[in-house]
Amino acid sequence: MSLCCCFKLEIEANKPLEQDMNNEQVRNAQEILKGLGYVPGRTDGYFNSDTTKAVKAFQHENDMRETGKIDSKTAMMLEEAAVKEMKKEKNDLQLQTALRMLTN
Repeated sequence: MSLCCCFKLEIEANKPLEQDMNNEQVRNAQEILKGLGYVPGRTDGYFNSDTTKAVKAFQHENDMRETGKIDSKTAMMLEEAAVKEMKKEKNDLQLQTALRMLTN
């Protein structure tokens, strides 16, 4: 699992994100889900049934109510999980490159 730093780690879910929505916030959530190892199906901002399944899986693993919708609580948990994943040593590309250079 690795998260790309080319997307926003922020999901503005003033109104819950749900199936058949299509916007930038959904795309951000899909990218985060994918980076965390879930399978949202697509990452173009269209919230399809695969995205719903990925959200439910995330909610299940985080002891949340499994609605398949991204409300403000789910958005916050996704953001926190993404930041935590990015801080892992194995996901720090600069550190990994420096370590490889030192060992060569």
